[in-house]
Amino acid sequence: LRKTLKGGVDVFFDNVGGMILNEVLRRINMGARVVICGAISGYNEEDPSRVPAPTNYLSLLTNRAKMEGFIVFDYVKEFPSATKQLAERIGE
Repeated sequence: LRKTLKGGVDVFFDNVGGMILNEVLRRINMGARVVICGAISGYNEEDPSRVPAPTNYLSLLTNRAKMEGFIVFDYVKEFPSATKQLAERIGE
């Protein structure tokens, strides 16, 4: 990540969590936005206390960044329109 994200991170869509999220939080820019839609790195862990929590979360504070959850089911009303648009784009 150090080589790829030399300019830092402005927007991050996370569905992995764990160490990936921690490393990205170390590299967020001022005013960055982090969207959480999952945390697959911990889905199979039977002991919830062993799932790595974000340890670099203070970077959100110092960089005046925002972290927000995203649940696809919040947009159920938009599914028909989205399905139509996706089908049209696949057909292009």
